[in-house]
Amino acid sequence: MAAIISLAPLALGLLSMARDSKDLMSPRNLFPGLLQLVLIIVTVLYIIYMLGAYTLLAAGSLSGHPMRWTAAISWLREREMFSGVLLVVVLQALTVLGGLLLLVVPGIIFAVLFMLVIPARVLGDHSSRRALSESARIVRPVLFRGALSFAGLLFIPWAILLIVQVIFGVIYGAASTTPVRVLPPALFTYLVTVLWVPIDGVAHALLYIERSGGLSAQRPDIFL
Repeated sequence: MAAIISLAPLALGLLSMARDSKDLMSPRNLFPGLLQLVLIIVTVLYIIYMLGAYTLLAAGSLSGHPMRWTAAISWLREREMFSGVLLVVVLQALTVLGGLLLLVVPGIIFAVLFMLVIPARVLGDHSSRRALSESARIVRPVLFRGALSFAGLLFIPWAILLIVQVIFGVIYGAASTTPVRVLPPALFTYLVTVLWVPIDGVAHALLYIERSGGLSAQRPDIFL
């Protein structure tokens, strides 16, 4: 869910610039557009690697075998987890966005049901499609008994981010390409992502470990 919320404003900004700007390649429009494109790429890579890495850091700390974040990223690379985590994030995003397009409430429920897909993929070693069903299986029994509140607390920074986007859109115009309209929300998006992703990743990892049977139920090569 973090990936969907943090990337959506940046992607929408690029789309509005491409659609409404009469001179997209002018210096006034080109710099904000390139900055948003760079931020999108950096944010995608950061979210994918860091959510996976902080999942491993949480499991290692609980097991008494703490792992450095550089070692966690190396662990993900050695097992070619990047594509697996990317695929599970894409599947999660498509499912949630599909629910939001149909009705808002199904999208919110899907977002909560699938909030543990990355820990399921990394710690449980499930396939990307299986990680979705595993997350839903774990969350469904407690969906209305704490899971919604848990997800709501983690959603607060992303809600603030959306509010900032709306405020700047109202003040300067949703399709405005001026730096004062584009740069502050883009930088705020990146700041929220960098600061909140570690908390988001660890919280989901701890919940997954607790609800899936503890450390003994996770893949053993994490603790070698």
